[in-house]
Amino acid sequence: MIPGVRASEMIGAKPRGVLREVSLCVGNLLCSEPSVDHWVVACSGGADSLALTVATADWCHRLNKDFTAVIVDHQLRSESAAEAASVAADLIANKIPAVVVKAQVRAGQGIEAQAREARYQALVDFCNTLNQPTAVLVGHTQDDQAETVLLKLARGAGMKALAGMPQQWRNPQGIKFHRPFLAEIRRRQTEEFCNCLGLEYVQDPTNFLDGPWKTQAGQALPRVALRHQVLPQLKTALGQDPIPALNRVASQAREDEDFIFNFALKRWESGELQDQWGVRVDALEKEAKAVRMRIWKLIFAQHSHIQLTSRQLQELDRLITDWQGQKAVSLPGNWQARRIRWEEKTKQGEKWYKTVHKRILVEQKN
Repeated sequence: MIPGVRASEMIGAKPRGVLREVSLCVGNLLCSEPSVDHWVVACSGGADSLALTVATADWCHRLNKDFTAVIVDHQLRSESAAEAASVAADLIANKIPAVVVKAQVRAGQGIEAQAREARYQALVDFCNTLNQPTAVLVGHTQDDQAETVLLKLARGAGMKALAGMPQQWRNPQGIKFHRPFLAEIRRRQTEEFCNCLGLEYVQDPTNFLDGPWKTQAGQALPRVALRHQVLPQLKTALGQDPIPALNRVASQAREDEDFIFNFALKRWESGELQDQWGVRVDALEKEAKAVRMRIWKLIFAQHSHIQLTSRQLQELDRLITDWQGQKAVSLPGNWQARRIRWEEKTKQGEKWYKTVHKRILVEQKN
């Protein structure tokens, strides 16, 4: 960066080529959300987030919106604090408001997942300090989406997981997150954007095969191995770049998943599938399996934020479709689901009629 030069001065009034592509992608999003007064960008200093930060600073200057670049220090490496401070200083030198926040990464397996959770929590905590309608931008590209789809596919994930990362979502507190690059911008474009403007972006060592983070077996992290080994080999084997195709898979899966989930949500909210005694077996068994599986998720979401596994969902569904008198299904957080049955006799005129009631109860274990 050239110290003291605003982002809008670097990009110019009529950008061309990749500058125009990246700028328009960000501008279209910001203009579509006029109610947001303060935009927050998660900036690691890498090419993706730096390009997003500079383009957003440019548009916020044009639209007279408040803006802050937030650099998250995960505190996982001894150099992280100095690196975060350096990124913030470079941005501030170019009149881009920037702050460093520290993330508290929990110990345990899956360092990538734990760091991601801590990063988003740190961003939410910062947003909560602002007294304005706020939204957050993150810099994932088409390449990140392709890697996500392959990772989920290798784990035997369902349609929701194959849909990859959503372009936008709200956290439980209502803060909206956006990924403006996800559907249109490649990683090489963000790198070219930075190179065109003379922006020096950070090369995160954890993204390299010989980086400091390893699996328990001492191998490169799965996403890193996909990026540097699997995807290049797929390109060679297929004779074409697989990333656009994987993004189409994600987009199509997202459309299908959204449709099925919204249909299941309407069915659940109709009140026809439950009463004061529990979930009605006779009503739920009439639904298609794809709908039932999402209804099970909605039912359990009333009790816990923990995600049900595929096996647990299948066992829950057997209470409806393959009832053999089995025991209650154990669920996370000391919950269980069990099937109950009782008979009710009513008299109409001179005749007695028997009605069999069947319900599924989701309850805490004794």
